Amino acid sequence: MIRRFILSASLLVASAAGAAPSTVTTYTRVQHRAVFDLVGGKTDLRAVCGGGQTPIAITYRRTAADLAAGIFSGWWYTPVHLRVTCAAP
Repeated sequence: MIRRFILSASLLVASAAGAAPSTVTTYTRVQHRAVFDLVGGKTDLRAVCGGGQTPIAITYRRTAADLAAGIFSGWWYTPVHLRVTCAAP
């Protein structure tokens, strides 16, 4: 919650100053994690943004299906959804 507030406030300040990029794209990816979020693959954010773009915001969110997968696996498998916002270079 605090992360989202800080992100929103920083984006608001950046857009008010005229520094906000003109082209912004948002992608959602599932990050597969295991063993209480201790083990999991790394997500290459530059590859998600297409190489030429830079990530400006990253949010982690668990959906109801992610929570159900965690509960039914005894918290062994705990996926999370990444939402990556990319700006043009």
